[in-house]
Amino acid sequence: MDKVEKFKTWLEKRGAIVLPTTNKWEVVRFKTINGTSVIYTNKKGDLSFTNESAAAHKAWESNKVWRAVDNKRKNLKAHKVKIANRDGKRCFIHSDKKSWDQLTIEHLLSKSHGGSDNINNLVLVCSGGNHLLSNKPLSKKIEIIIQQRDRGCNE
Repeated sequence: MDKVEKFKTWLEKRGAIVLPTTNKWEVVRFKTINGTSVIYTNKKGDLSFTNESAAAHKAWESNKVWRAVDNKRKNLKAHKVKIANRDGKRCFIHSDKKSWDQLTIEHLLSKSHGGSDNINNLVLVCSGGNHLLSNKPLSKKIEIIIQQRDRGCNE
């Protein structure tokens, strides 16, 4: 197996979808949840990279960790059912029942403020509620939730 084939196998084992190349200058084309990435070559054999291809290639060459799938986001989506079983399929802010596609996962304590992806820190909110809470500190989120519950849902 040549070097390119080994790299393709490595990509696939990490969740990337290897695509057919579209021209003679493409060495490898692959897709991840972030889009399509390509490694190109020129007449001299120099490589150039798009999107995630440079990071993937560097990780492969140096035997480092790289994943095409964001397992953290995948795990968050798996929590959606658990959260709905715990709290009901409703917006945590407005208490209104919503369809699955109207609900998003919100971190009570934002990750940037030290929060985690633990299910105890997650609630389901409507998109408007998600926008209201955004990246605010927990104390401000509590104020907003109390105000919004008094008003009802505006969506």
